[in-house]
Amino acid sequence: MRAYLSFKKMLTPILIQVVFWLGSLVSVGVGALMIFDPSMIPANGQAVRPFLSGSEAGTVMGIILIVLGPIVVRLACEGMIVVFSINNTLTEIRKSLDNEIT
Repeated sequence: MRAYLSFKKMLTPILIQVVFWLGSLVSVGVGALMIFDPSMIPANGQAVRPFLSGSEAGTVMGIILIVLGPIVVRLACEGMIVVFSINNTLTEIRKSLDNEIT
């Protein structure tokens, strides 16, 4: 607890992992809704209507969201976690250099 209060241990990497899991669940859930309820498509799928009917567009867009949604969320979260990993590594280097000097 003291490490958290003195900001020696970061809380944000844990929160980023929670955001990843919530974002993945939301993207899979919305993708499933799009598959089973084509009215979830913005503007009734008019952007893809020349190629697919409303229900086909819902299925295709739902599958794309289920597959790509968690990947995009993961990439965004990894980008944030890299910053904290760099911080941890630099802290370890500083501690090891301090130990060598003393």
